[in-house]
Amino acid sequence: MATKVTVTQPTAPSEPTKLIKNYSVQGLFIMLEKPGGVDHVWLEPKQAIRVLESQISQQVKNLHKRRIVNISN
Repeated sequence: MATKVTVTQPTAPSEPTKLIKNYSVQGLFIMLEKPGGVDHVWLEPKQAIRVLESQISQQVKNLHKRRIVNISN
């Protein structure tokens, strides 16, 4: 007797993600917005992390304007 196998494709995340990279030569704390408050993340020099687009705080946007961090897809 044959059994039916259902294969499902992985779904894409419901919200786009962004890559935040520290371009400075020193480490820094960045603030990420979470549903329950703010999360502080330490970024080493040249380190990158991937976060949800809604987690990018005003501090990260200001650091991007000052060319200390880069925000990319």
